[in-house]
Amino acid sequence: MRRARNFAREVAGEWGHLQLADSLALIVSELVTNAVVHARCGAGRQVALTLVRGEGAVRVEVRDSGRGAPLPRGAVPFTEESGRGLAVVDAVAADRGVRDEVVGKTVWALLTLEPEASNVSASARGVLGRATPRP
Repeated sequence: MRRARNFAREVAGEWGHLQLADSLALIVSELVTNAVVHARCGAGRQVALTLVRGEGAVRVEVRDSGRGAPLPRGAVPFTEESGRGLAVVDAVAADRGVRDEVVGKTVWALLTLEPEASNVSASARGVLGRATPRP
């Protein structure tokens, strides 16, 4: 997770949005963790992270080979160490969704660059930049 968070922070800086680095790293961390833990992407299975900069937002995409859409859990007891990931993403992101793939799925979240830019499309239209970590 550290590598994914660091990548998100670096890209935010390269794209001139350093003020969003921590929020972007948080979303990346939660979505990548969910892919690894819940999609059971162990040995021989892959998780792919892509950041897409569009007009007014950065879209985080995490693709895994698991099936089914992730669902947020209800109220989680204070003593539990996990179960809040999607609630955290929903609190920070302007939008979140799932796209089915031939194998697996892509879970995405939008982080707006400006508070008034909350109606940004999740489509690839208006892409200004794309970044994927190197292996």
